Amino acid sequence: MVNDPHAAGLNHLWLGLSDWEMGYRYPQFVKLAESLGYLVATYDSYTTVQDPQNPANSSFDTTLF
Repeated sequence: MVNDPHAAGLNHLWLGLSDWEMGYRYPQFVKLAESLGYLVATYDSYTTVQDPQNPANSSFDTTLF
C-alpha cells in the first residue's frame, strides 16, 4: 500500500489512521511510510472535543488531545 503511491511519484502524502492505536499495532508500516516522506497520523474532526467544565462523556479518547 505504501510503495504504490511512492512508485507513482507521490512524494508527500498524509496517511490517515482511524484510530491512534493503529500506529502502535503496525509500527513497521509507520516507519516505512515516514522513511518515504509521508505523514502518518490519526484523523480527528475535533467535533468530539468537549467543554472541560461540562464534559458529556470524558471517556472519549479525543477529549485527551
